[in-house]
Amino acid sequence: MDTGFIHIGMMKTASTYMQNVWLKDKSYCLSWKGNMKFLNSIRDSVMKDNINEDIELEIKTDINYQEDQKLVISNEGFSTAYLNKVDSQHKIPEFINHASRNLGRISDLTPNLLITVRDPISWLKSIFVQSIKQGWSGSAQDFVEKQHLYLRHSFDLEHIVNCYKRYFKNILIVPHEILKTDEDLFWNVISNAFQVPYAEKRIEGKINSSLDLRRTFLLSKLNEKSSILSNILMDSKEYSNIQEKNHIVNNYLDSGKWVHRRFVEFADAEQINQLYELFGISEPPEDFFDFSIPVELRKVIESKYIGFLRKNIIPEFADEYEQKLQDHIQNK
Repeated sequence: MDTGFIHIGMMKTASTYMQNVWLKDKSYCLSWKGNMKFLNSIRDSVMKDNINEDIELEIKTDINYQEDQKLVISNEGFSTAYLNKVDSQHKIPEFINHASRNLGRISDLTPNLLITVRDPISWLKSIFVQSIKQGWSGSAQDFVEKQHLYLRHSFDLEHIVNCYKRYFKNILIVPHEILKTDEDLFWNVISNAFQVPYAEKRIEGKINSSLDLRRTFLLSKLNEKSSILSNILMDSKEYSNIQEKNHIVNNYLDSGKWVHRRFVEFADAEQINQLYELFGISEPPEDFFDFSIPVELRKVIESKYIGFLRKNIIPEFADEYEQKLQDHIQNK
């Protein structure tokens, strides 16, 4: 297979849209779901402090590869990890180092690495909603305070690039905003930088759309309910069947998370209202999405993210990101 490039995120920078383009464009063959086992093995090895163990280099295509296609290996999970896993977030720098080293084992197939970025304020809002989709509960301010390590390490683009550039000699950083405002230009930039075909396919309609305030707050409350129930069961001394307890709670947390998420994504307004009535809630708090940025996180964003981007992409985008950050700080 002819590998065109590897795409590693960041998260919440239209990865799902791009993956659908690569999946359906005749010039490309995508590995996304086909590299999840490989990615999960890297995550698990870091969590278990087994970074010296051999990880099977399993990268499969999501559809059958056709002659003359360019393979794209894409997963935003290669640039960060452990969202909502607070106890593991101090290991994110080690994970990025380990992920880059393992992906570096295929750097002989391509020197090309794509990283997409986004203005930090809209990224923070989007990753907060994503955390709720993945089972978190609480306000945006709770999220920023309790998952500060995840945010700090995810914004440390300097560390991410320094790890990957040991193996990949042609790293391209592209602002997500270009895709939103001029999609033709976005694909032209990638085509020219990596000497790969211009992606002609366009996807109509929204993919992986975000949730509004009312639905996000409801999902947070449903997640909170699940957490309370599971914790009570796990801590119960009267419930002494340990094997059954673990089986029920683990299955409930996993399946319940998806039931809640799909409900708020697909329920109509009347059905959402019924759940609000059931919980005895009239309206979500107006400040549920509001957050202030702690000083330490702001310094990381300014130096390791915006400062690094200013040296490595068109300076105007870094200036725009800086302005949005300062506007947010001044309004809080």
